[in-house]
Amino acid sequence: MQETKCQLQECQQEPERFWEGWKASEAKSRWVFFFLPLLPKLLHRIIADLVISRLAHSWVIVDQEMSLFSDTAPILSIVNLHSPMPDADALWQANSPSDWLMAFESVHGSNYSNPSSLRQLFTRFVAGEIEEPGMVIPPLHLRLLLHPLQTQVCQLRQFLTCLPDGGSHAKASRTVSKAATKARLEEISMLLQQWYSISKQSASNRQETCWTTCANLIMYHLISLNAITSFKDIEQFARREVVVGPFRHAAWLQSRCIDQAEETSFHCGQVLRLIRSMPEQVRPSWWAGAIYRVALTYWANSMANVGSRFPTSGHSVEADRPIAIDALTPEDPAITRYLKYQEGQPVLSKPDGSFISTDVPNNILKYCIDLLEEDSSMRLTDGIKRKLRIFLAGWKES
Repeated sequence: MQETKCQLQECQQEPERFWEGWKASEAKSRWVFFFLPLLPKLLHRIIADLVISRLAHSWVIVDQEMSLFSDTAPILSIVNLHSPMPDADALWQANSPSDWLMAFESVHGSNYSNPSSLRQLFTRFVAGEIEEPGMVIPPLHLRLLLHPLQTQVCQLRQFLTCLPDGGSHAKASRTVSKAATKARLEEISMLLQQWYSISKQSASNRQETCWTTCANLIMYHLISLNAITSFKDIEQFARREVVVGPFRHAAWLQSRCIDQAEETSFHCGQVLRLIRSMPEQVRPSWWAGAIYRVALTYWANSMANVGSRFPTSGHSVEADRPIAIDALTPEDPAITRYLKYQEGQPVLSKPDGSFISTDVPNNILKYCIDLLEEDSSMRLTDGIKRKLRIFLAGWKES
């Protein structure tokens, strides 16, 4: 790969030459692959390396999605991934040298160098070096950054599952390990919030809605949910595979499944909001799986907190004020007050403007089933609807 570094001033003087040069180096990895048999052996090898580099990052995304939706640890490690990441899509959408130069200036600023690897980008991210004002990170790079964060959350959650519940028989050292692990999860949650800030800053410069960014945000909220909930335990509970007395459901869910009730409601609501905002044709292929995870997690959160909300003295009006958790953005003052002071009662919104109470757990399952009715073209969607209906029927009398 060409290891050159060009100054923006030179690029401005000869945009046609730099545009053609950029296309020559990048295009080989995208579509010249089909013409490999016609090229000299040396160029064949160079292009093959570029194709492998791009293919590697595609597998990183697939690995992250499979890990998230199957609740297993990711297979790939970014430690050994040194391939440069693909350049911004805006450069590929240029129709002329002048358009390309404008996009080039917007993406790379005053200097251009070959894109860094995911490992290098993640190192800079952890060090807080890519949160500078005015810096724009492409949506694809932001999506790739979620892979190592998902890896950390998955590993810590698996470790927590292996620890004892506590009680008199648990050793003090194991109790400390559990507290330390949860403290580490809180650190990862802070990194996720940092990721959200960078994503928001990068998206503020775009005039049109970026559906890739919407999909990234859905992934961000799902990973954030994994940091504060245990979906495997929730699913076992929903299947009645956990032997717990009916009067101990809430206590068991609070101790094993739900760490932060308000944060859980918030992230569930945001996933629903983002999916509803996306036209069906641009929704990611796994959107029904996201609905399934949100349905069970929000249902368990409601089961764990039935009857636990009491109005604060002197603030009963604010405590009972409905908050459309699936319609308001994270920056809305009502969401901020709910997360910080527990003010308001989260509800789900219907298309006609009415609200659905989340105090009744089965209301959440019905709401998500109705949302899945919007698309019956995929067998995955039909299967998830069937599973949710089974859960709904099984817990109807509870």
